[in-house]
Amino acid sequence: MKALPRAVSLRRFAVCVGVALLLGAGVAPFAEVAAATPVPPTAPRATPTPTLGGTATATPRMVPTPSLTPPPPLPTATTPNIGFAAPGTQATAAAPIVPASNSMVIDPGTTRDAPGTPTTAMAGLVPQSGVVAFAPPVSPLIPAAPTPGPGLMTACVPLAPTGTFAVAGFQAQWQAGEAVAANFWGPAGTTGLPEQYREASGGMRTVQYFDKGRMELAAAGTVTNGLLASELVSGQMQMGDGSFQNRGAARIPMAGDPDNAGPTYAALGSTAAVLLGATPAQMGTAVTTVVAADGTVTTGATAAGAGPTAISAYDETTGHNVPQAFAEYRARTGLAAIGLAKAEPFLAVVKVGGMQRQVMVQVFERRVLTYTADNAEAFRVEMGNIGQHYYRWRYCA
Repeated sequence: MKALPRAVSLRRFAVCVGVALLLGAGVAPFAEVAAATPVPPTAPRATPTPTLGGTATATPRMVPTPSLTPPPPLPTATTPNIGFAAPGTQATAAAPIVPASNSMVIDPGTTRDAPGTPTTAMAGLVPQSGVVAFAPPVSPLIPAAPTPGPGLMTACVPLAPTGTFAVAGFQAQWQAGEAVAANFWGPAGTTGLPEQYREASGGMRTVQYFDKGRMELAAAGTVTNGLLASELVSGQMQMGDGSFQNRGAARIPMAGDPDNAGPTYAALGSTAAVLLGATPAQMGTAVTTVVAADGTVTTGATAAGAGPTAISAYDETTGHNVPQAFAEYRARTGLAAIGLAKAEPFLAVVKVGGMQRQVMVQVFERRVLTYTADNAEAFRVEMGNIGQHYYRWRYCA
């Protein structure tokens, strides 16, 4: 064997001695100790990634970002209890919406006919809560129902329609009349009222007032309609089949707006009483008699006529002529509802809807009919508000 140079042998010896010392101290041989600054735990660490050139670049490893402070709550909006809110707002409960003055919010058993003003319950109606409905036609002239009893009231308070019928028979008659002619009865102005009537059970019977008349519950459940116009003109209030109480003729205008000067029922029974007397038949002639507000009668010349204002019927029992417009209307609605003619027909200038207009008027036993030539055809013949008039006369005089 060739002997190594002395210098190489010494170097190998030194290395062997150093390795032995390191193994005894528990340190891995040939380890490279790099002096570097410690990396914070949240900083990205480099991960070697091979590249085309054989060198490595560092790709950061993402560390979660610390949580931010929670955002403030969304603004609160005041909304009704309807289950949703405006976009971008959180809904909270609010008071119910206040209705407009021309509507009412119906809750079970109660109504509101003005903002925040409760009224009486509407019996017989079970509406859904929260349903908005418009109020029925109001009859401001009908006073409040009187206190039951034998006495008469001296003052009344206006009352809106009740929306209910006292008995099923009243409802059936109301429906039958309204099917024949619009506004034949109008809305109910009172609930069922006890009124004195000698032949009724216990001396009292149930009645109900409507704009255009009164219904009465007679024996065996039959429904009758009193001779209201006759009582208003004569001033004799019927208290039984043959019993009457003198109340004096009604100083209430027969037609037109309630603040008309006349002619009134009282004027027809006094100043214009000539029209109540029996008159010969005058078929085919025109109605020319004029009655002023104070009851003064002006008789026009007899003239031939045709059409709605010409005489076409004659009630022999009462001795009065009936013009075509009223004769046809009575034939359609029924004699039982209108009655026989009580007076001769006449012309009058009355205020209707705030305007002076000429109308033809005739008083029958149960109703007062008017004819206005320039009305729409369906409303040329109308019935006066005899129910309102009679109620005011009986309870508010």
